[in-house]
Amino acid sequence: MSSFSAEPMVPFRKRLQDLEVPEKASATFQCEVPLPPMESAWYKEETRLWANAKYLIEEAGAERRLTVLNVTSDDDAVYICETAEGSRTVAELAVRGGWAGGPETGQGNLLRKLPRKTAGRVGDTAMFCVELAKPEGPIHWLWNQQEVVAGGRVAITAEGTCHTLTISQCSLDDAGEVAFVAGDCRTSTQFCVSAPRRPPLHAPEAPVVKARTESSVTLGWSPPPHGDRPVAIDGYLVEKKRMGTHPWSRCHEDKWVATPELTVAGVAEEGEFQFRVSAVNRFGQSPYLEFPGTVHLAPQLAVKTPLKAVEAVEGGEVTFSVDLTMASAGEWFLDGQALKASSVYVIHCDGTRHTLTIRLVPVSLHGAELKFVANGIESSIRMEVRVAPGLTTKCPAAAVAAREVLARLHEEAQLLAELSDQAAAVTWLKDGHALSPGPKYEVQASAGQRALLVRDVKQEDAGLYECVSHGDRIAYQLLVQGDTSVCVFMSSLGRRCSQGRAFCPPALDRLWGTWASHLFLHKDTAGGCVDAVAWGSAHFEYETSEAHVCVHWYKDGVELGHSCQRFSQEDMGTRHRLVATSVTVQDEDTYLCQVGKDSVDFWSCVCEPSEMFAKEQPALGEVQTEVGARATLSCEVAQAQMEVTWYKDGKKLSVSSKVCMEAKGCTRQLVVQQVGNRDAGEHSCEARGRREQMLSEEPTADFPYASQYCVGPMAMPCSGTRESECLIFQLQQWDTEGGRGGRVVVWLAWFC
Repeated sequence: MSSFSAEPMVPFRKRLQDLEVPEKASATFQCEVPLPPMESAWYKEETRLWANAKYLIEEAGAERRLTVLNVTSDDDAVYICETAEGSRTVAELAVRGGWAGGPETGQGNLLRKLPRKTAGRVGDTAMFCVELAKPEGPIHWLWNQQEVVAGGRVAITAEGTCHTLTISQCSLDDAGEVAFVAGDCRTSTQFCVSAPRRPPLHAPEAPVVKARTESSVTLGWSPPPHGDRPVAIDGYLVEKKRMGTHPWSRCHEDKWVATPELTVAGVAEEGEFQFRVSAVNRFGQSPYLEFPGTVHLAPQLAVKTPLKAVEAVEGGEVTFSVDLTMASAGEWFLDGQALKASSVYVIHCDGTRHTLTIRLVPVSLHGAELKFVANGIESSIRMEVRVAPGLTTKCPAAAVAAREVLARLHEEAQLLAELSDQAAAVTWLKDGHALSPGPKYEVQASAGQRALLVRDVKQEDAGLYECVSHGDRIAYQLLVQGDTSVCVFMSSLGRRCSQGRAFCPPALDRLWGTWASHLFLHKDTAGGCVDAVAWGSAHFEYETSEAHVCVHWYKDGVELGHSCQRFSQEDMGTRHRLVATSVTVQDEDTYLCQVGKDSVDFWSCVCEPSEMFAKEQPALGEVQTEVGARATLSCEVAQAQMEVTWYKDGKKLSVSSKVCMEAKGCTRQLVVQQVGNRDAGEHSCEARGRREQMLSEEPTADFPYASQYCVGPMAMPCSGTRESECLIFQLQQWDTEGGRGGRVVVWLAWFC
């Protein structure tokens, strides 16, 4: 066995005793501290122990107990009980059947062996004891394979078959392997020496001012004395104070300085300064040593923290900063050009700190020199801009309306963005400010998707959220509803189609929260996306468990009353329906059906009709009329609400006394009064589901092959005199590519 002795200031009433137990048993160490209120801690060699399923720590008055449960060979070690004042007692636990000591030979003659590991502190006395069954020689003590000779701090004694090696005033250099050899018998232990778990007791010594200038001073000192029990020192804390002020401030950026010398410069204000120094380690710091007198220092402008290269993402936002030793005006330059504050370049100064934020970073800035200059001093870097693949949406940022997302108070909201490139980098913003991952916000990435989780939603979390990538962005308006027992679908960001309209992502099952409802039936499969055709109707339908319940419908959080012109509400027993007529893209939004505190969400996706003109309309038609009479040109559109435009020879026609335009159901008619030879020519009817989309398209995109379908005059047999001349109209219909538009062409000819 090994033991340690060092006279503490206040010894334990009862010290720990060595224990030997079999595997799977429990081992209890007991000791008594000098005073019952005294704090104590348990250690397994160098590791602090806490009460858990493995260790039971108890206190009863002055008695302290540590129970090691279900011991194994890994528990074979030295255990220490230490008070806050520095007193401690040490004992060893030996596990039978699982001993894990050092290499042994000839173990049959060893009654007491060395432990696997022995731990000691600087300044302690270590004793290594071995007992033989019968005398055997020769006897040798080894330290790191070298024979130990008695003398100085080392003593070797023997009493019968008991042999002891004692090392006094242990130091860190004494650590290593200690072995005992007697004939063919050998046992060894790994000896570890550590510094006491307490702060330095003494302050540094011998303060001196080694050098000084108008703006700097070099201070020096000596380490604190070792004393009877040396304590490890990690470094030194140096502080300064300007005369006439109260607080002390640190003179260095790091927690401490490693060497007993420091040059102090870059003071913010001119004045007389005092200095002091303290030795520190991980357990605390020593008393302060104050430098005698004062030192006069004046500020000098210099760069304290230079610019650092920060990788920016194309279309994202990046911030650069520089710290000066004193407050001074400065200027930013990009490739030699001075920058002015704007919506793209945000310039800010706070005392000695200058910052520049660049928004919507273009990839062209990659490699550009960014420089900050202030009164002759400067700091510069080369910009790094990484190209980031964009979001699936093709719409410009200004054209993307914010989608409303409903979230319950104290629940979790999820915003989901679909990406066209799996490796694309995105930035999440709230009210224009970048969000950092943490306990509140979690950013998740999967194949082609990026999700933002907002945890423990509160009222202040409501606002505008944006997902930005490659200059594109998708916006969401987070609405926070009051606390309720029912969880509402947490919403997601809609994926964008090629025309820039939103539709529901396919994996809806991943976006639904936990529902706790009894009012709605089949709630796990209800709600979701409802498809509709422009100018047609959209049906939102749900079934409740009971009839005659009060149902409220909402669009964008605004309740739809029964008097709304384009929205009708139908209740048929347990089935409830909201019908939206003449829907347009502006009706793409969130719809909510609420009964009491329970609700279900729907989304509408409005697309263009695939056909503009009725399919059953004949490809070629003829119209005959007499001169002076009226001619009626007619065609059938696919939707009754569809708007059409009439043209003659490529020029738009307007309603006048000569021309009349009529719409009855799906029929569109152009009526020409008192037809004459001037009315001959090409007449066309054009229809588009959305006029605003036509304006945004290229002119050639609507009818790239229109000219080949224009037909010329067609002579038809007619009888009678000149007064019975006839007018013939030829009609041809076709669809443009993609079915987004159409035209009916009529050729009006005059014959004798």
